[in-house]
Amino acid sequence: MLNFDERKPVEQTEPERIELFTLEGKTYTMPKKLSANKLLAFMQEMRANGQEAAAVGLLIDCIGMAGYQKLRAYPGLQFADLKAIFDAVSLAAMGAMEEMTGN
Repeated sequence: MLNFDERKPVEQTEPERIELFTLEGKTYTMPKKLSANKLLAFMQEMRANGQEAAAVGLLIDCIGMAGYQKLRAYPGLQFADLKAIFDAVSLAAMGAMEEMTGN
């Protein structure tokens, strides 16, 4: 049985981040590697609302609501841009799932 109470407190450090896109002079980044907490939230969202909703939720979790709203409002956004952004988000989620399952 896991007993989380016996673990030493984990030092909160900022994870290594990768650049996702730049918009209006600001670069938006996401964690290179998702935390177990973010993966758990992603999996719950996927179960409740489907893969697409979970991907949007994860993007918002990674870049923040303000960044998401700026991206949504950007008139020059193209489907190829969305694909590149969601490919990066999906890759991070798949990597975390692979780490969890040992595959």
